[in-house]
Amino acid sequence: QEYQRLQNELPKHGVEQDDIDFGESITMKLAVRAAVYEDLVKRISEMTNGRCIPTVTGSRFGKMPGSISQ
Repeated sequence: QEYQRLQNELPKHGVEQDDIDFGESITMKLAVRAAVYEDLVKRISEMTNGRCIPTVTGSRFGKMPGSISQ
């Protein structure tokens, strides 16, 4: 149920889902803009009562959905 709630919340923050693993626990690999990362971590923590722990595992460069070309 938390997974579905997160799935509904992530697009509101411009998050792109790269990969998901439904192993012993659900692991989601996401692309998150640096500008919204801290707010997203707080929101995920609130939604899951601290059970979901976002962790930075790397970085990438490129266009994100909704980005503005200049």
